[in-house]
Amino acid sequence: MRASVGMAAGLLLVGLSGYVFLAVTGHSSTPSDAAALSSLYFLAGLVTLGVFVGLEQETSRATSRAVAGRRPLAPVARTARRHALCLFAITVVVLAALSPVLVSGPLRGRWDLFAALLLAAG
Repeated sequence: MRASVGMAAGLLLVGLSGYVFLAVTGHSSTPSDAAALSSLYFLAGLVTLGVFVGLEQETSRATSRAVAGRRPLAPVARTARRHALCLFAITVVVLAALSPVLVSGPLRGRWDLFAALLLAAG
């Protein structure tokens, strides 16, 4: 029961922080900057969740299996690290290939926001 309450609280906090981010940027920026920042927020969430959620689930499963079998966790950590680095490298390559489209479109010509997107992916 405690875990579900913690998950619900975390989900509420993520939703609230996203709302606050979008509200603050909408009220304190020019319409163009607010649109670019909203796009950054969306793209960062899309990239990080879309790319890395499978790794998180697989790592959790492998960790549970290792703990249940009283095996060491170091091999699980090494595998997760290797897969995370591969996924990150692929993500950077794909984002770099898409950078002209992303920057000229949703990021409104802001290369600094593209750099922030790369940081968010890392």
